[in-house]
Amino acid sequence: MNYSWQACMSGFTNEQIRRMRCTLESYRPLLGMESELCGFVCEHDLNGDGFVNGSDLGIMLGRIGGPPSDIIQCGDFNLDGLITGSDLGSLLGAWGECAESPCDGVTNCDDGDECTVNYCLEGECRSIEISGCGICGGAESGSCYESNGTPGCSNAECCEAICEVDPYCCIIAWDGSCRTKALSGNFPECDG
Repeated sequence: MNYSWQACMSGFTNEQIRRMRCTLESYRPLLGMESELCGFVCEHDLNGDGFVNGSDLGIMLGRIGGPPSDIIQCGDFNLDGLITGSDLGSLLGAWGECAESPCDGVTNCDDGDECTVNYCLEGECRSIEISGCGICGGAESGSCYESNGTPGCSNAECCEAICEVDPYCCIIAWDGSCRTKALSGNFPECDG
């Protein structure tokens, strides 16, 4: 909800707060609910032994029909606040050994690039580039002490310091405002 590139973006307006609360209450009411700590291997494995079996059924039967809870309970698979027949049906539908996640055998997806987020999906390592990462100090970036028209500038330390308070300089373009900051003497990283 940053409607400004200014360094003073440290809070939300009352209208922004109202909009967030209304959105969460209307569309994601359970988002802020506490949940019981469930130690299962797969979603329906209530006792954490790697199988959905009679032990889990016993736990489920002991919980079914209880009063509504202020926290999401293990076994409330549809997240409606109650453990009912629909949750029992869900458990029975998952009967058997928990399926091994395709990523269980993948130990490390880190590609060593600090400008990517690395993760495993369906057993394969994937990465997503972090927007704006790595532009500070790049040879293609212009000088920090002039409006260079590119995002970032060639002095990595100066660029990072200024972009921390004014992201516009690294996302859109290093303009006159960024140049002025670099020359201001307020950023020791900039030796301009």
